[in-house]
Amino acid sequence: NWFRRGDDGRFLWPGFGENSRVLKWIVERIEGQVGADETVVGHTARYEDLDLDGVTEPEEDIRTSLTAPPEQWASDIEDNAEYLTFLGPKVPEEVWEQFSALKQRVQDAKAKA
Repeated sequence: NWFRRGDDGRFLWPGFGENSRVLKWIVERIEGQVGADETVVGHTARYEDLDLDGVTEPEEDIRTSLTAPPEQWASDIEDNAEYLTFLGPKVPEEVWEQFSALKQRVQDAKAKA
């Protein structure tokens, strides 16, 4: 989601230099200090749980970057399947299992919409 762009083409997340903020959230999540939002791709940080001191990007951009819209993931499923197939036997069965589960979650979410 760090490479998602707004309607005007700008990146929604502030940039690679700010990824340590997410790492901090991960550690705090492991320690039970912060929560997460459940999405079709798993758990993502909540805006209010990130240390965003000094970040100048608009709140709405960051909030949007933290979402995982099923319709956007649905468009990537086929490309992901092709890439995993290209890798062939190098791909562990567990990765295929996780990919299948992701595919099902995306399909279920689209069906609910």
